[in-house]
Amino acid sequence: MVKKSTRGKELIFETFRYENIDVPWVPFAGIHAGRFKGYTASEILQDKTKLMECLV
Repeated sequence: MVKKSTRGKELIFETFRYENIDVPWVPFAGIHAGRFKGYTASEILQDKTKLMECLV
């Protein structure tokens, strides 16, 4: 039997306490938001200015 990791739950609580956590972030919403601005997925994923423009 494989023991389940509780790290996910810990990360959630650390986030609630505004602690710095080291997890990857995938700008999934950015790609969809970029379509409204007329940007392609490649543009959003390679240009942080365009990504922030779309997410704001």
